[in-house]
Amino acid sequence: MSVFCRHYCSGGLGSGFLIKVSAYLQIFDGLLNYYAGGLRGIGDTTFLLRISFLVSWLLFVPLAYICIFVLDMGSLGAWLALYSFLLVFGIAVMVRFYRTDWNAVKLKQAEGGH
Repeated sequence: MSVFCRHYCSGGLGSGFLIKVSAYLQIFDGLLNYYAGGLRGIGDTTFLLRISFLVSWLLFVPLAYICIFVLDMGSLGAWLALYSFLLVFGIAVMVRFYRTDWNAVKLKQAEGGH
């Protein structure tokens, strides 16, 4: 970022913070992919669609707007909104995964198979 700024310190303020937060959030992103894959595997894709839609429009879009334009945080605000989205989405999917009654799950078979 310092390439676009006259003062070195103004470009480095947000980047160090973002790298630290990004490293921490990789845990939640990995868990999101892990648990979402499990739910997709048993055919629970409707929940994933609904929670993705709700969290996107009720959390990510308004929070990104507020951080970017109202609080004037620029790209740092956009990234923080994305990280908040991933955190909430990941926790929601993980809760759904653990609340699933695995004994009641009926796997679908492909039609026309052998």
